[in-house]
Amino acid sequence: MERMAYRISEVAELIGVSKSKAYEMASRGELPTIRLGGSLRVNASALRALLEKLGAPASGAIESRWEPQGAGAPTKGSQKRA
Repeated sequence: MERMAYRISEVAELIGVSKSKAYEMASRGELPTIRLGGSLRVNASALRALLEKLGAPASGAIESRWEPQGAGAPTKGSQKRA
């Protein structure tokens, strides 16, 4: 199942900025955010649309960086590099 939202820290890593810069972008409305309880999240489809609008190759980039986490599923950074 595809994830519907990402943490600001995940988005920061994906787009190559610091976490504080990503929070600044979110507060200025440059990142499409939603509130889930006390957490700030970035909607995955809105992020894809933003990346495509900016000319970044968004198709598949998000999903390939963060695999679904579940029983036995690899987590970000747990895969060995060749």
